Amino acid sequence: MAFENGTIDIVRNAAGDPSMTNTGIASLLQYVESDKANGSDSLTTRLSQAVRDAHEDEERVNNMNMLDWDIRDARAAAAKEGRAEGCAEGTGNEQDRGSSLIAAMERDGLGPQEILEVLKDPAKREELHGKYGIAA
Repeated sequence: MAFENGTIDIVRNAAGDPSMTNTGIASLLQYVESDKANGSDSLTTRLSQAVRDAHEDEERVNNMNMLDWDIRDARAAAAKEGRAEGCAEGTGNEQDRGSSLIAAMERDGLGPQEILEVLKDPAKREELHGKYGIAA
């Protein structure tokens, strides 16, 4: 996409991102143009809203990625703790037990944040193992 003289700098400054790529700028401007077709007539207003929307989308994605990493870390810690308990008890099945618990909570509609909180709390994990009939 070819840009008018100065458009790149205006968009980068409005977005607060001096390293924004031409592809990112093109996407942003396409969004602005489609918004214009819906009745918005101020380029500054449309551009500002598009930038806010882009930042909100990016923040949502970052938050979900962080939550995914938190869940992975909690799963790994629960599995490690479970394997240690399993070895002490002679079961050796704690990783499967933890995976079964997570799957059961997901089936019950628990969201990632709720699952993470359960995985961090050994007493709550044991309570839910009993609720779901997951044998020790």
